[in-house]
Amino acid sequence: MDTYLSELMQHLSERTPLQVDVGNINKQNFPWINAVAGYERMLGSLGVHCDVAMRDRIIENYIYRDLIFLRMAQFSGRPFSLHEVANSEEQSFARQETLYLGSHDFFQVITPLLLARAGTAVFPFVDSPLNMVDPVVAALARAVYENGQQYLSGGRCIKVDQDNRESWRSHFEAALQAGSAIYAAIDQFPAFMRVHDNSVVSGKYGQYRLVSGAISQSMAAGYKCVYVKVVQMGGRYCIRTKGLTGDTVDAICSQYVAEVERDFDTYPDGWEGILRLLPSVPVSSV
Repeated sequence: MDTYLSELMQHLSERTPLQVDVGNINKQNFPWINAVAGYERMLGSLGVHCDVAMRDRIIENYIYRDLIFLRMAQFSGRPFSLHEVANSEEQSFARQETLYLGSHDFFQVITPLLLARAGTAVFPFVDSPLNMVDPVVAALARAVYENGQQYLSGGRCIKVDQDNRESWRSHFEAALQAGSAIYAAIDQFPAFMRVHDNSVVSGKYGQYRLVSGAISQSMAAGYKCVYVKVVQMGGRYCIRTKGLTGDTVDAICSQYVAEVERDFDTYPDGWEGILRLLPSVPVSSV
């Protein structure tokens, strides 16, 4: 791991993550090979053929994820240049009174920053360092949140953990009262990261555990719900958003799953959350 991270740091000394040629990274030091193997097995179980080219893209996405994380933790300055963002359309910028629903993809760390680049404050839910067993990872996460926060246009990270439930809930409620934009990756959270409750939604690939509490509280505050997905194509970040409509939480959740699966069909190498997908989740067990 140390050798791998040191090599990434050398590449980042004068480059943004997308400027790094990941083909030059020594794959022998790549530490997530077991995760990639699990990714391949999951693809196979879903009837998706994973050839050598797709496997390489999966590995590269893991490397891009790590490059972003390290850049935000160890270097000053914005982790991307504005010309590296393909979308300049209005719908790719954050709006107030909007809940942006993301997923555990390889670019989720940078997604709130991309949404906030036009000046609207974004409040993202993040996993608290208090939940992280590895002290090195916890220290890096603290630095990521601290450095990234300056690019949230006045927003702040809502750090979710078991022991300070009232604290992060108060930050969430304050953001709702102010009408600020909120970002939440809602697929397959551990139990303690449920904002209020969770739902099980069926899709063509299985059943999904979703944090529906974030949706229900936001809808009660008059918020709109928007699905958001970021991918890397041609050396640029591409942002796709889709408004989710309906008067019920179930309707929003069903549309969210449809959008996740649509993007999975388009970018089967781009959704790390596939490793959290449980093909069969009895509703009674949740």
